[in-house]
Amino acid sequence: MSSECRDPRFADMLYAGELDLLSDEDRRALEIHLLECDACFQAASELESAVLHINRDPAVRDAIQKSAAATEMSSRSLWRRYVPAVAAVLVLFALILQPWRPGLDPRDPLEAGIPRLAILDFENLKEQNDPDRLGEIISNLLITDLSESHYLQVVSSQRMYDTRHRLGFGSRSALQPEQADRIAREVDARWLLTGSILQEKPHLVVSSQILDVQSGDVIASQKVSGSADGDVFALVDRLTVEVKTDMALPREAMIEPDLSIAGITTNSRQAYMHFIEGRRQEARVERAAAVRSYRAALENDSTMAMAYYRLSRLAEPHLLARALKYSDRVGTRDRTHILARSTLYLGDTATAMGYYREAIERFPDEKEFLLSLHVYMTSLGNRDEAFDYLTRLLEIDPDHKVAVNMMAYTWASRRNLDSALVYLDRYQALAPDEANPYDSRGQIYSMFGLLDSAKFYYKEALKRDRSFYHSLIGLAHAGLCDHDFETVKEAIDRLDNFRDDVLDGEIPQLRALLYLRKGQAQRAVATLETSLRNSALGRRPSEIASERFLLAHLLSDAGRSDEALAQLARCDYTMIDSMNTFYALKLRHIEGAVLVNNGLHREASQVAVEIIQDVPDSIQALYGFYYVTGAEKLRQKEFAIAAENLSQAVASYPSFMGDLMLARAELEAESREGLADELLFLANSCTRHRTLWGSWQIRVHYYAGLALESDRRFEEAEQQYSLYLRSWGESNLNKDEVADARQRLSRLRSSP
Repeated sequence: MSSECRDPRFADMLYAGELDLLSDEDRRALEIHLLECDACFQAASELESAVLHINRDPAVRDAIQKSAAATEMSSRSLWRRYVPAVAAVLVLFALILQPWRPGLDPRDPLEAGIPRLAILDFENLKEQNDPDRLGEIISNLLITDLSESHYLQVVSSQRMYDTRHRLGFGSRSALQPEQADRIAREVDARWLLTGSILQEKPHLVVSSQILDVQSGDVIASQKVSGSADGDVFALVDRLTVEVKTDMALPREAMIEPDLSIAGITTNSRQAYMHFIEGRRQEARVERAAAVRSYRAALENDSTMAMAYYRLSRLAEPHLLARALKYSDRVGTRDRTHILARSTLYLGDTATAMGYYREAIERFPDEKEFLLSLHVYMTSLGNRDEAFDYLTRLLEIDPDHKVAVNMMAYTWASRRNLDSALVYLDRYQALAPDEANPYDSRGQIYSMFGLLDSAKFYYKEALKRDRSFYHSLIGLAHAGLCDHDFETVKEAIDRLDNFRDDVLDGEIPQLRALLYLRKGQAQRAVATLETSLRNSALGRRPSEIASERFLLAHLLSDAGRSDEALAQLARCDYTMIDSMNTFYALKLRHIEGAVLVNNGLHREASQVAVEIIQDVPDSIQALYGFYYVTGAEKLRQKEFAIAAENLSQAVASYPSFMGDLMLARAELEAESREGLADELLFLANSCTRHRTLWGSWQIRVHYYAGLALESDRRFEEAEQQYSLYLRSWGESNLNKDEVADARQRLSRLRSSP
């Protein structure tokens, strides 16, 4: 390719074009020529810095304007006369002016920090529909590559995507300049990079330009050609270097390690395309579709670490090990995700949180870091800090659907239904055609015992997506709590038609719970034992653990403590899809509860001590220690000490069982007012977590009845005793408690 322009007339036109002295006809001719001539394209790029300085210097602008005003002839017809002088002025400025960054004013306080750049999807000028999503691939790769620099802050691709959709600009259509400007301002970018795909064959050619968002001026342009094999990754590597050079970043930015983009993502265009699609599907809460996309990515590149990572979060937790294995092939941002989550699995919560907190300082737009911090702080019981991270995320992106949904659950967990409904309304407005907003509404209504409303919204979710099995599971649980067994059976039958590994453990649990609600505890135990005996290889460990949790409680209720403890011992918590520390401690405090329930007080005390010794700084450890100690004291009828310990447990980590045991202790100690309302809420609340505690999900009605009767709310007490006995049926368990409930119910019914 020639390094010189074959048409010298365009060399003079460059100067005139930069100063807007060309006629429309000449300008069009120049624009076409720049696309064809690399020498002139490069020359035009080099001129822009000086021209921009002229445009920003008032004295120079005034001199040029006075010179133009001194002639009566049109400036557009005089460009040939003035070009030599203009060229001399540009050269003079290039030689004598102090060093400066294109478009930067060091006196501007907004520019005192690291430059902030937004990058839009490249427009494919050859194929408007861009069937291979090449424009999106290039922009995502460029964002990833430039984000490796410590001297440049790049707006994440997810935030760019979300902002574009929130503003209603669509995902595939070309943007108008005013739309691009609106997006850049929404994400607080100082600079905006736009680009075009000029040709794909015989080799890929792209051009780009960097604009100052405040002034709208172009501060630099780039044009890069790829190799004949169409290697988009090598092209992005070259474009990254040109962009960093043209932004006049500090010298250190040019000597920091520059890994190839293929080396920190993938070398397969198809794999990357499937990965991008999976991320978009995740944003729409289309989990099953996202799983398929990530698996397709791995079919094209079996070493793609982030595809393994995303799959480990959605469906296959054990794949986190694969992500960690290939984590040397990802960028800083993605490696942080993998290392933080892997560290959590190893039980080192403090180090993991350190990873996340450092990451949000460097990548403030990475909403997933904030979301992860919210989730983990919630699981650790740090509710205020969790709330702060979620609030910060929504300040960045008020229409982030997952965050809006989580905020609804946050308010629901604080028992503020009105605030939860505000966020549910927002979520539904953001995604009216998706199933998840309706499913979330169903779950939150279930939490507050509004089961008719819950079932209605679960059905609304299924109208929008018949394959949304989460709503079928929710519908089944609502039916169990409401004794609507026909709804439960129908939901189980529909779940049976799905081919999904997740449901291999869910369906047996629902069948067991149905038997339990019918007073057939032995059949419930037999159902779970058969399911676990026939467990297929490859089932999710979390699903197996849930079955074992439930079975352990049912065996404990039946006085079969050794068998209950054996079930807990077989839980492989190191592969469960959350922090292994969390599940290890959960196992230990359930173990302690089983020991207490069967009068094995010395063994229970030993478990409590071991819990706090093993992980002394963990909130779950505090919960486990205080819960087991409090439950033991309650069993020994030391009610005041029990209440003191259980209140510490609940303060550390609120849960159904902790709240129930505390209420029982305070009821016996007569130490607190308002217990009737607390127990009534617990009795009416219908959550999946509650079902894992075996017969306690039924026994809570008995204790609610006691508190209501003590408050002389006899009609409500009668209703709770009826629900308790209706569920307990002819079971031989807890005979004394059942007999007492029958006597109390008979007395209430016979009272005038």
